[in-house]
Amino acid sequence: DSYNYNSRSQRSITRPGAVSVVPIDVPQTDDIYASTRSLTRSAAPITCPTSINIEDLNNSISSSVSSGSDAARSSNTAMRNFKFFWDIMPPKSKERARVRRSGSVTVVLVWVFTGAIVAGLVFFLRKGRRAHGRVSPESFLKELFQPYSGILNDTTTAQYKACQWLADDPRALEYHHQQLTQRYALASMYFSLEGGNWKWRDDKRKAWLSESSECEWMYVSCDDIGNVVDIGFRQYQEPTGLFGSLPREIGLLTHLSSIEIEIDPGLAGTIPTEIGLLSGLVRIDITDTYLSGAIPTEIGLLTLLATLQLTSNSLSSTIPTEIGLLKDLDVFDLSL
Repeated sequence: DSYNYNSRSQRSITRPGAVSVVPIDVPQTDDIYASTRSLTRSAAPITCPTSINIEDLNNSISSSVSSGSDAARSSNTAMRNFKFFWDIMPPKSKERARVRRSGSVTVVLVWVFTGAIVAGLVFFLRKGRRAHGRVSPESFLKELFQPYSGILNDTTTAQYKACQWLADDPRALEYHHQQLTQRYALASMYFSLEGGNWKWRDDKRKAWLSESSECEWMYVSCDDIGNVVDIGFRQYQEPTGLFGSLPREIGLLTHLSSIEIEIDPGLAGTIPTEIGLLSGLVRIDITDTYLSGAIPTEIGLLTLLATLQLTSNSLSSTIPTEIGLLKDLDVFDLSL
């Protein structure tokens, strides 16, 4: 076959022995080159991304679909572009994209979990506060001290009176546990020993059962953080006026290191066994009273005790062998 090209965009093909010539429109080489350059210049350059935010792409697709058919076509195009970019993305870039996506999900889950915990705590705290507001101070105090005293329903006991006095204090539920316990124990001692008849010898100190801190009450001393460490009804010119017996609630004063009662014949009864709970006691000095009965064996638990002076009392029975456990004991006097 022979081919003859004319100057226009038309080419004739002539075959030997052919009856007719069929003209075919074929673009010339120059036209093809020009068209190719035009397309190349108008097209945006293709770059290989290093990472793709999948969540942003999904959000973009969702908003596009909801906007109409044009947006749907745009989303389809974006998805095709994403697939194309993902296919040509290097393996390391794909891995970084997966890590970023999993990290974002983890952060969101952590925030959701933390928010749920905080919301739960707030709910239960408010619920507890509302429930606490419905409980009367008297019921709360009875529930707190009933396991120890066990006689708070008898209105004639010193313990009931102490609990009732504390319940009438408008700040009763504001005290921390240690202060609440100390005030209850001291109030029990006050009512057990008829505190209304005591002699007040120091105008600078406050009366027992006053609204002031128990550390400011007469005959009471505290350490720097408000723990009662000393109770001293010491002899001045006349007896203090104690009348009754030491209550078992003295065992609640767990920071007590010294107790002294001098020349108070109105003090009778026995030494409560709960004194063995006062592991920090260093000095017991109870002289010239009418204490009776035996020295409790629990005295052997007071391993820090250095002075045990119980002179001029009405104690009976034998000396407990547990005294031998007191390795720091320097003064031990039971003389009459």
